[in-house]
Amino acid sequence: MNEKFKELLKLVEENPDLPILCMVDGDVVGEDYGYWMASIGTATVGEFASYNERYYDDRQAFIEEYYARNDEAIDKYFGYSPKLAEYDAVRKTYILPEKTEEEKEAERRVDAYLEKIADRAFTKAIIVYVETPDDRILEFMDEKEIVD
Repeated sequence: MNEKFKELLKLVEENPDLPILCMVDGDVVGEDYGYWMASIGTATVGEFASYNERYYDDRQAFIEEYYARNDEAIDKYFGYSPKLAEYDAVRKTYILPEKTEEEKEAERRVDAYLEKIADRAFTKAIIVYVETPDDRILEFMDEKEIVD
């Protein structure tokens, strides 16, 4: 039995109540066809969130997407006004303006709120990464010569 499959079975045995989520590599589904061949990749206990028709297994990526889609309402609610970097033509670099204590506190409240949203959005699961077929799965090729 393949080692990756053994690891998956072990994780299922140790975590029987967790859902199993398959994260499929984009290279697996490259054609317009009903089913695609793939192989089990690594498996791990992790967490995921489904948001805006996408799946996330990275909290920071989820938080950034959530904030990007809701920044105006969040900033207004928490009184947060992020300052943009200003370009210093003499130094040829961008400089972030100094934040006031009030701005820093508003930023902390926004960050704490986004972490709470992520806590609600993420679910613990066994995540199986599905990859392109391994070397044991060979594609049948046409014969070079057809013999009568």
